[in-house]
Amino acid sequence: MIVLRSILLLATLACLGFLGYTLHAADLVGDPGAVATELEALVLSPWVQVVLAAYYLGVLCFLAAIVVIEKRPVPRILWAVVGVLLTYPALVFWLLLRGLPEMGERSARRLKTLG
Repeated sequence: MIVLRSILLLATLACLGFLGYTLHAADLVGDPGAVATELEALVLSPWVQVVLAAYYLGVLCFLAAIVVIEKRPVPRILWAVVGVLLTYPALVFWLLLRGLPEMGERSARRLKTLG
Protein backbone atom coordinates (compact mmCIF):
# COMPACT_ATOMS: atom_id res chain seq x y z
CA MET A 1 0.00 0.00 0.00
CA ILE A 2 2.90 2.37 0.70
CA VAL A 3 4.26 1.78 -2.80
CA LEU A 4 0.88 2.58 -4.34
CA ARG A 5 0.56 5.77 -2.33
CA SER A 6 4.12 6.80 -3.20
CA ILE A 7 3.53 6.27 -6.90
CA LEU A 8 0.26 8.18 -6.67
CA LEU A 9 1.96 11.06 -4.89
CA LEU A 10 4.84 11.21 -7.38
CA ALA A 11 2.52 11.10 -10.38
CA THR A 12 0.31 13.81 -8.91
CA LEU A 13 3.33 16.00 -8.17
CA ALA A 14 4.62 15.49 -11.70
CA CYS A 15 1.31 16.54 -13.22
CA LEU A 16 1.04 19.53 -10.90
CA GLY A 17 4.60 20.47 -11.81
CA PHE A 18 3.73 20.29 -15.49
CA LEU A 19 0.67 22.46 -14.92
CA GLY A 20 2.64 24.91 -12.78
CA TYR A 21 5.37 25.16 -15.39
CA THR A 22 2.76 25.81 -18.05
CA LEU A 23 1.07 28.54 -16.00
CA HIS A 24 4.43 30.08 -15.12
CA ALA A 25 5.47 30.15 -18.76
CA ALA A 26 2.13 31.69 -19.74
CA ASP A 27 2.39 34.38 -17.08
CA LEU A 28 6.07 35.06 -17.63
CA VAL A 29 5.96 35.28 -21.38
CA GLY A 30 2.38 36.37 -22.01
CA ASP A 31 2.66 35.43 -25.68
CA PRO A 32 0.55 32.38 -26.64
CA GLY A 33 2.99 31.42 -29.39
CA ALA A 34 5.89 31.43 -26.95
CA VAL A 35 3.87 29.37 -24.47
CA ALA A 36 3.17 26.80 -27.19
CA THR A 37 6.89 26.68 -27.99
CA GLU A 38 7.74 26.15 -24.32
CA LEU A 39 5.14 23.39 -24.00
CA GLU A 40 6.44 21.69 -27.13
CA ALA A 41 9.99 21.78 -25.76
CA LEU A 42 8.77 20.42 -22.43
CA VAL A 43 6.76 17.57 -23.95
CA LEU A 44 9.70 16.59 -26.16
CA SER A 45 11.88 16.18 -23.07
CA PRO A 46 12.60 12.47 -22.42
CA TRP A 47 12.03 12.85 -18.67
CA VAL A 48 8.60 14.38 -19.15
CA GLN A 49 7.69 11.60 -21.58
CA VAL A 50 8.75 8.97 -19.04
CA VAL A 51 6.76 10.62 -16.25
CA LEU A 52 3.65 10.92 -18.41
CA ALA A 53 3.99 7.31 -19.56
CA ALA A 54 4.33 6.14 -15.95
CA TYR A 55 1.32 8.23 -14.95
CA TYR A 56 -0.93 6.77 -17.60
CA LEU A 57 0.37 3.24 -17.08
CA GLY A 58 -0.69 3.67 -13.46
CA VAL A 59 -4.12 4.77 -14.62
CA LEU A 60 -4.31 1.68 -16.84
CA CYS A 61 -3.39 -0.55 -13.88
CA PHE A 62 -6.21 1.00 -11.87
CA LEU A 63 -8.59 0.42 -14.77
CA ALA A 64 -7.53 -3.22 -14.91
CA ALA A 65 -8.38 -3.56 -11.21
CA ILE A 66 -11.78 -2.01 -11.86
CA VAL A 67 -12.46 -4.47 -14.67
CA VAL A 68 -11.49 -7.40 -12.44
CA ILE A 69 -13.32 -6.33 -9.29
CA GLU A 70 -16.54 -4.78 -10.61
CA LYS A 71 -18.97 -7.58 -11.42
CA ARG A 72 -21.77 -5.69 -13.18
CA PRO A 73 -21.08 -4.18 -16.61
CA VAL A 74 -22.73 -0.77 -16.06
CA PRO A 75 -20.67 0.23 -12.97
CA ARG A 76 -17.57 -1.24 -14.63
CA ILE A 77 -18.04 0.95 -17.71
CA LEU A 78 -19.00 4.04 -15.70
CA TRP A 79 -15.98 3.77 -13.39
CA ALA A 80 -13.68 3.14 -16.36
CA VAL A 81 -14.94 6.21 -18.22
CA VAL A 82 -14.71 8.39 -15.11
CA GLY A 83 -11.22 6.99 -14.44
CA VAL A 84 -10.03 7.84 -17.93
CA LEU A 85 -11.48 11.35 -17.78
CA LEU A 86 -10.57 12.34 -14.22
CA THR A 87 -7.62 9.96 -13.68
CA TYR A 88 -6.24 9.55 -10.17
CA PRO A 89 -8.73 11.54 -8.06
CA ALA A 90 -11.62 9.41 -9.35
CA LEU A 91 -9.59 6.20 -9.20
CA VAL A 92 -8.56 6.76 -5.60
CA PHE A 93 -12.20 7.44 -4.75
CA TRP A 94 -13.12 4.10 -6.38
CA LEU A 95 -10.31 2.40 -4.46
CA LEU A 96 -11.61 3.68 -1.14
CA LEU A 97 -15.25 3.08 -1.96
CA ARG A 98 -15.16 -0.29 -3.74
CA GLY A 99 -11.63 -1.59 -4.25
CA LEU A 100 -10.24 -1.94 -0.76
CA PRO A 101 -13.40 -3.43 0.79
CA GLU A 102 -13.67 -5.99 -2.02
CA MET A 103 -9.97 -6.87 -1.80
CA GLY A 104 -10.32 -7.30 1.96
CA GLU A 105 -13.28 -9.65 1.55
CA ARG A 106 -11.42 -11.72 -1.04
CA SER A 107 -8.39 -11.99 1.23
CA ALA A 108 -10.56 -13.06 4.17
CA ARG A 109 -12.22 -15.77 2.04
CA ARG A 110 -8.81 -17.04 0.90
CA LEU A 111 -7.55 -17.22 4.47
CA LYS A 112 -10.63 -19.19 5.54
CA THR A 113 -10.07 -21.74 2.78
CA LEU A 114 -6.39 -22.11 3.71
CA GLY A 115 -6.80 -22.60 7.38
